[in-house]
Amino acid sequence: MRAGLILLLAAGCGGSTKPQPTPVTTPPPTTAGSGATPTAPTAPTIAATDVKAVCKRVMDLKASRCGEFAALEIDENQCVTAFKEAGADPTAQTFINCVIQPSCEEVKGCMQAASESAQQTEKQDLRACTDPPGMDMKAVGLPPVEYNKRNGAGVTKYSQAKSTKALPIEMCGVRDENAWLVSLTCNDTSHPIMDAETARVGNVGSGGRCGSIIDKYAVKCPEKTYDIFIDAYVCPKQ
Repeated sequence: MRAGLILLLAAGCGGSTKPQPTPVTTPPPTTAGSGATPTAPTAPTIAATDVKAVCKRVMDLKASRCGEFAALEIDENQCVTAFKEAGADPTAQTFINCVIQPSCEEVKGCMQAASESAQQTEKQDLRACTDPPGMDMKAVGLPPVEYNKRNGAGVTKYSQAKSTKALPIEMCGVRDENAWLVSLTCNDTSHPIMDAETARVGNVGSGGRCGSIIDKYAVKCPEKTYDIFIDAYVCPKQ
């Protein structure tokens, strides 16, 4: 599992590193009529570098069925491995800043705010197709009319999703990528995956029309296993 995508999965949205938001904290609500000014919550004592403590916190949230944490399909050891592989990935740091909030509601609020901020950043900070992707992997901006005709638009079944590394399905961000994959059906109308990350094979390097990193998924349906290639770095211009 990609450590940088734990944030997106937990926010209810899960490639490659995207532009990330500034770490967010969610203050507790003010009690009605108290007139008190909200203050930032006091987080549990967990050092950002203490991966084991962070992953224990993640498992506690999973065990208590806090929002989408209940659906996380990783154990504590896998969580530790994912964070070690992420290194200085800013998404992982944002995730840590959220999970150490003291209550489930504050964790979910922080996750949602961070996810929405990241999604907005992806859609506003775009590059031209002729520009190199760069280390920050900015998405390519297409005119809305062209974006609506992209490969994958209108697809509702895996059997309709025709893609290769050179001609991938095009989506705007990992959140849209995962939601799209989960929404599709097999030919018998069944939904084989609830979490797109479970079907992810990995990234296969640069491809697509603009040289972005391409993700590969293998989705098992009764009729066959579909290999699906996705470029999550194509967005409509505002």
